[in-house]
Amino acid sequence: MKNQIKIITLTASILLLFSCAPSRFVKPLEKGESALGFNLGGPLIHFAGKTIPVPLSSVTYGKGMNNNSTLFAGIHTTSLLFGTFQGEIGYLKNIYTNKSSKLFIPSISANAVINAAIDKWEWNFKFWPQIDVNAYWSYGKKRNFFYLGCSNWFELSSKRAHQEKQQHHWIFNPQIGHTFSGSKWDYSIEAKYLAPNVSNQNIVADYAKPLGNKGVLGIYVSVAKKIGGISK
Repeated sequence: MKNQIKIITLTASILLLFSCAPSRFVKPLEKGESALGFNLGGPLIHFAGKTIPVPLSSVTYGKGMNNNSTLFAGIHTTSLLFGTFQGEIGYLKNIYTNKSSKLFIPSISANAVINAAIDKWEWNFKFWPQIDVNAYWSYGKKRNFFYLGCSNWFELSSKRAHQEKQQHHWIFNPQIGHTFSGSKWDYSIEAKYLAPNVSNQNIVADYAKPLGNKGVLGIYVSVAKKIGGISK
């Protein structure tokens, strides 16, 4: 019972402080193609003598508008267990597509996202704009790719909890990942350095802190089922 209470306490505090999810889409879907994905992972914590990522979960659905853009939406399923509906809607656009044979030149994509959350007790509502930029390198016949990028969240409120002054209006999260892409399924893994400009001190959760007293390292895995589409 004590372990269950500890898990709930840790997870609730992390949801409030580091609720960033992995990259929803880095490479656009094909025109007319859909994808339904499941993501699992979160910031690393010390728990029961081990270092593990918190198992925060979410689901995502995306639709290829054309070969260079994708519209998507997601829901944080773990947040629902704690009485908070948290989701997002976003648009991915390829800024540059490398069509040459030079593998070292990346393609570049950007996401514009609106994140929102509302709780079931007091109906408190918040939203955060988000802009992600990724450089990705495709290789192989199956179009696998790895990527580097940064997710940027913008806090619009002037106050934090308990009416404290908001100290950070821009929270950036550098990330690196890889996607194994098949004809019907994609499998991804991502490491994200969450909020390296925010102190990780004096927090209830026992975060692993491999990079000092700011930020938290997060690890995520994702799987997505692709449906339809046309060959590029």
